[in-house]
Amino acid sequence: MVDPFLPDTEKIAAIRAMLPATGAGIYLDALTAGPFPAETARALAEADEWELRVGRVGAGREEDVAQREDEARAVLAALVMGDPSEVVVTHGVGEAHTQLALSLVPGIGGRWVQVTGGDPCAAAAVRGVAVAHGAVVVEVAPDDATELLGSEEGLVVLPHVDERSGAVLPVAQLARRAHGAGALVLLDASASAGALTIDPQALEVDAVAFPAHRWLLGPEGAGALWRRWNDPGMVDGWTLQERLDRLPRRSLLGLARSLGWLEMYVGLGWAHARTLDLARGLAAALTDIDGVALLTPIDRMAGIVTFRIDGWTAEDAIEELGRRVFAIIGSVEVEGEPALRASLGCWNTEEELTRFTGAVSELAAYTPATIPRRPSLVVLHERRIESYGAEGEDVP
Repeated sequence: MVDPFLPDTEKIAAIRAMLPATGAGIYLDALTAGPFPAETARALAEADEWELRVGRVGAGREEDVAQREDEARAVLAALVMGDPSEVVVTHGVGEAHTQLALSLVPGIGGRWVQVTGGDPCAAAAVRGVAVAHGAVVVEVAPDDATELLGSEEGLVVLPHVDERSGAVLPVAQLARRAHGAGALVLLDASASAGALTIDPQALEVDAVAFPAHRWLLGPEGAGALWRRWNDPGMVDGWTLQERLDRLPRRSLLGLARSLGWLEMYVGLGWAHARTLDLARGLAAALTDIDGVALLTPIDRMAGIVTFRIDGWTAEDAIEELGRRVFAIIGSVEVEGEPALRASLGCWNTEEELTRFTGAVSELAAYTPATIPRRPSLVVLHERRIESYGAEGEDVP
């Protein structure tokens, strides 16, 4: 456990000890998946061993799984400052979007606006449901969203953070415009849940969807949907809950344990503030490097820093950075061109980011053809090879 009253230096060390993957390299790809807590892994191992011994059926099994779901909904509700009755646990963010779209009442506006920059899976899910509703989906760039909202919208899907540039969108402003057009607003918090505070009341949104495996450090294949329970534009919330298959007991347990650890022992407010401070520091350091173009606006950012290095493709830069400082980062297309994307979290250290920016500076001073190469790390696994020669001896 992490003592919440520890000084920051000791607290960060304790957090990293609970996230072993942070020692394998500079972990800068939370948008793909965050590191997994050791405490969660232990709880899941115990659950697996118990099911192996006693099976997955028996008296009290249904009540036990229902309790695990209630625990998961409670920690998810705390994340969005809501009530557990307003939270539906889903099989990922795509299903959360699908179920929200399916819950819209018949006759709702036939034009749905999808502001780009959110989770691609979630966007595809909404487009699929729109066909069944007889609605037309219009994709709008974040900068054009305000101007293109009209009076026929039934649903507006807004990303909290643009996953490409890392920019935080003016959600409340766009939501007010959408409500003025008579539309419901679904917030895609795929790139903000666990990295930014999510307050649906302040953001003026009607629903929030997000996955569990990124900054929330939960298992893959899990997510959640928060929605106003009695919104007249949606079917009854209990109907939505009842038509979903319940997540496996193991996923519910892992979700509750990881997010509970974040909320109770790390502290979401502390994690949000540290993530933002580190991201701003990294962005500022990158702007000071000649040959580096920062694509993320420092004045409205979250936990994502997107940039390019002159003369380097994203693929070559990722390979070289991995070779030099074991940096684990991602790539993304911004305005049709590949870019590097670092998505960091409260587990990162200032020392790591200093080493990372130092390596970026080295790359910016060279090209792939001129940079002094460093050898890649090769991990060899011990094995024995049978020799079928005359002696038939094993060769180590």
